[in-house]
Amino acid sequence: MKDEQFVAEVKNLAEIDSDEDARKAIGATLETLREGLAGEEPSNFAAQLPPGIAPYGRERGDGRPSPWRSSTSGWQAKRA
Repeated sequence: MKDEQFVAEVKNLAEIDSDEDARKAIGATLETLREGLAGEEPSNFAAQLPPGIAPYGRERGDGRPSPWRSSTSGWQAKRA
């Protein structure tokens, strides 16, 4: 599956209007899933994702919060 297909599927299933909001949702979801993984599991998990989506599944490694977690705009605010 290509990045565009992945984002389009998320937009459709979650009824999200923009690619940006879909990518924020993907990032937040994959980060949450990744938090439950240990050792090499995050890398193995990310390796199964489309290339442009894979970074969302990997640890940042620099201790900074992920950019998609700091936003309250977009679909998250509309659905809250």
